[in-house]
Amino acid sequence: MEYLTVNQVAELKGISVRAVQKSISDGKLSCSIEFNGKNRPKYMIPIPSLPEDLQTKYYALKRAEAGLEPEPIKKAVKQSKKAVKTTLECEGVEAKCDVDVQLVNNRQQRELNARMRNISKTTDVLSFPSGEYPPEDGEECFLGDISLNLERAEKQRKAYGHSFEREVAFLVAHSCLHLLGYDHMAGEEEKEMIARQKTVMAKMGLHR
Repeated sequence: MEYLTVNQVAELKGISVRAVQKSISDGKLSCSIEFNGKNRPKYMIPIPSLPEDLQTKYYALKRAEAGLEPEPIKKAVKQSKKAVKTTLECEGVEAKCDVDVQLVNNRQQRELNARMRNISKTTDVLSFPSGEYPPEDGEECFLGDISLNLERAEKQRKAYGHSFEREVAFLVAHSCLHLLGYDHMAGEEEKEMIARQKTVMAKMGLHR
């Protein structure tokens, strides 16, 4: 899940840090607390807990920073949600599971890959499982994060000769399977994962 600091929320809202802190103490904003090396609390506000207008503003600023056009973003958001939902259905996941999908460009993906995996190059999609799956009976869980590179998705869909929507769905389904514990390092694992990806794509009505 993506978080903002108190300072970032204050800048986004155009108010003082003290006002944001008061919103937290009044229960108007939810947050988690981290501690730095000096054991001082650091308040982190989850983006989904922000008012809808602030979420819209935040993602608009993020799109502008990434140099991504609004229309591909809308298509990617819609298709990502559908791909996650379909993957979970195909895998028979009955628990309520959340997935955070971040849409990035080549530079942002390269920086994330270098920071998290010590690999300084861009790629199409990255998966970061939370380790919460499978959950206890009846409990909700956060499956993890997916970082989807829209620049690479657009390049690959042209190379493969299919739609942008199909490429986004494939990459998100592939990444979602990783969050569920599948991998493709060994031959048999790869065959199983490919078969499950095909099942998801077929259910979505997306074929090459």
